[in-house]
Amino acid sequence: FTIHPTMDGSISARVHLNNNRNLSEVQMQVTDLDGRPLGDLFTADIEKLADQVFIEGKVNGVLPWSPEFPHLYKVVLSVKDKKDLVHQVEDRIGFRTVELKPQDGFYVNGVKIRFKGVNRHSAWPTSGRTTSKELSILDVQLMKEMNMNAVRMSHYPPDKHFLEVCDSLGLFVMNELAGWQGYYDTQVGRKLVKELVVRDVNH
Repeated sequence: FTIHPTMDGSISARVHLNNNRNLSEVQMQVTDLDGRPLGDLFTADIEKLADQVFIEGKVNGVLPWSPEFPHLYKVVLSVKDKKDLVHQVEDRIGFRTVELKPQDGFYVNGVKIRFKGVNRHSAWPTSGRTTSKELSILDVQLMKEMNMNAVRMSHYPPDKHFLEVCDSLGLFVMNELAGWQGYYDTQVGRKLVKELVVRDVNH
C-alpha cells in the first residue's frame, strides 16, 4: 500500500490487492504508537476483481512530523471479505506536507528547508557490511548531534531499519541506487527502481 498523510490530518491510501476473488471492503485505522485508535475507522468498498482500491479520511488533532519534532503514528489497513478479516498490515507514518516550489526550494509543512547532511555507507568497522538497528541509531544520533537534518544513501538503498530510525529521530533521506556508472532504462534497471520505490515509498 501507498500512504499519503498530510499535516492537516488528511490521509489517503492506495491498497494493491493480490488474487482478489471475493474481497468486499478495506478498512483504515490510525492509532497512536501504543495502538489506541485516533479518529474514525475509514472504509471503502472493493469492486469485484479489482486489483487496487483507494481509501481516504481525516484525523483531527494529529501533530505534524518534522526533523525537530518527528511525531509518528500507526496506520492499520485491513482487507475483508463479506464476513471475515482476510489480511491486515500496519506501518508507522508521519503527517507532513511536502512541496517543491520551482525556482524557490523545498518546503515541509509550509516551512522552507535547507538540507544539511552527509553521505552514509552501510558499514561498520568491526562488522563490515553487517549492520543492525543499534548501529543505525548510533549513526543517526551522531548526525543529529552535529545539527544535521538530512542524509544521502551513497550509493545504494539502506537496511530498512535505518529508514525506520530516520523516521523516528527526524532525518530527511535521499534514497539512492548505484547508478553513477550506468543507466536504469534497461530491463534490470526498471526492476531495481520499482523495488526501491515499492519497499520505501511510505518512509
